[in-house]
Amino acid sequence: MKVLSRVLLAAVVVVLTSAPALASRFIVAGADAGGGPHVVIRFDADNNGTFETISDSFYAFVPASPGAPLFTGGVRVATGDFDGDGNDELITAQGPGGNLVRVWSLTPGGKVSALREEFAPFGAFAGGIFVAAGDFDNDGRAELVTAADAGGGPFVIIWRDGNRDGRVSDEPPLAAFFAYTPGFSGGVRVAAGNVNNAGGSELITAPGPGGGPDIRVFTWNGSAFTLADEFFAYNPAFTGGVYVAAGAIENAGNGGAEIITAPGPGGGPDIRIFTDSNNNGRVSDDPLFDEFFAYTPGFTGGVRVAAGDTDGSGFFVEVVTVPGPGGGPHVRLFDDNSDPGARLSDNPTSDEFFAFDPAWGGGAFLAVGVANSAAFALNSLPIIIPDVSTVNAVICVPPGMGVIKKLEVGLGISHSFDGDLDVTMTNLSTGASLVLFHDVGGTNEGFIITLSDTAGTDIGGASNPKVDGPIVGTFKPETPATLTIFNGQPASGCWMLTITDDSGGDTGMLFDWVLYFKF
Repeated sequence: MKVLSRVLLAAVVVVLTSAPALASRFIVAGADAGGGPHVVIRFDADNNGTFETISDSFYAFVPASPGAPLFTGGVRVATGDFDGDGNDELITAQGPGGNLVRVWSLTPGGKVSALREEFAPFGAFAGGIFVAAGDFDNDGRAELVTAADAGGGPFVIIWRDGNRDGRVSDEPPLAAFFAYTPGFSGGVRVAAGNVNNAGGSELITAPGPGGGPDIRVFTWNGSAFTLADEFFAYNPAFTGGVYVAAGAIENAGNGGAEIITAPGPGGGPDIRIFTDSNNNGRVSDDPLFDEFFAYTPGFTGGVRVAAGDTDGSGFFVEVVTVPGPGGGPHVRLFDDNSDPGARLSDNPTSDEFFAFDPAWGGGAFLAVGVANSAAFALNSLPIIIPDVSTVNAVICVPPGMGVIKKLEVGLGISHSFDGDLDVTMTNLSTGASLVLFHDVGGTNEGFIITLSDTAGTDIGGASNPKVDGPIVGTFKPETPATLTIFNGQPASGCWMLTITDDSGGDTGMLFDWVLYFKF
């Protein structure tokens, strides 16, 4: 029989946890030919827009057998969220002499955690591969773009994980086509971005050496990629090849992605930015938005370019550059952060560093990645919930986590009478507090639940038909509570879970508590 208590005892248990630092933004550099298949990842550990910490350094392609020579054709890199979890995966592709693409999982701390898949998109062709990623079909998951380098024809294949098994290579491609005249043999460089601001990415291509600076933009229409725009990024007579990137630059164009170009060898370090200022879905009929030299004007080794949200704005990108052969691995970040105008060219660089040993002059390739979600769990468990008591547990989220866009809460509680419990969560950094639920479940025994504002059922009405069974599933917090009260607040800092047993005769324990953030 249930015995009601007249006195509420206070038993406070404070449990601090540490969690690995999250690199919500990182820059990946892959060494060009001659440097070994070396990849270095740098991240912004203190969330200040500079990338001072090396989170990982590894060889993307290792010999199949001991004693075999290292691959020296260079590594091209890209990032994309192929599984829709908000965190980018890393793509590495072999340069000339190789035919392999690898896709890696990354931890929120910017470290490679596992090889997801390896495949040869062009079979035995070993002239090298360029890679990119974009969500062309607008389903919330990126597709992987592979493009043949010199000697392979201007052939592009777009791969997707249609069966949701975590791989793109085990099913037919989304599309495959020649981006230029099939007889062109200089290779194709690729990028992706929502240029027309109409939903879904566009595919952007640029020829390698010998092809002229002919930039093409293709849109997915549901069954094929169709040519949507075309223009010359530089003097049509320039045949050194072009590198491309894309992303939305603040205060530019129609709110969609700008196209950023950099010339190959012989063209000088001339970065150009093209935008759709008249909002007609094309950049070719608009004035050049911005132009600047990323390095000394006399440098003619070419520039490789990337774009990404390096300062945590959540949407707008910065331009990241590195020289080609002969220039050293000198990475520079360009942002419009010092004046009221919209151009990048009249601002100092926002960060600079050497991706590899400064003496390395073989060139490099770049990608910018982001981790938009993270989970932090209480480490010191279980915590006993005595009868007629209050216990507190604390998770301390490390600095650099960014601003909350969505928060979900996982809870595992065992208890011999659910109706005794009141559960509250507080962001100690801001003082915001929310009663997740109180006195729900009656005679049910325990909770194995996720609380989410997007769930279909309120926890206040949840139950298990088995009288002594736990409540299991995903629920909304008890009305009128909503986790949106934490949106816009910093995730970093300490969070407290308070559990009160307000009636006598039963005990329990907290055996799981997880905070799931999206940034």
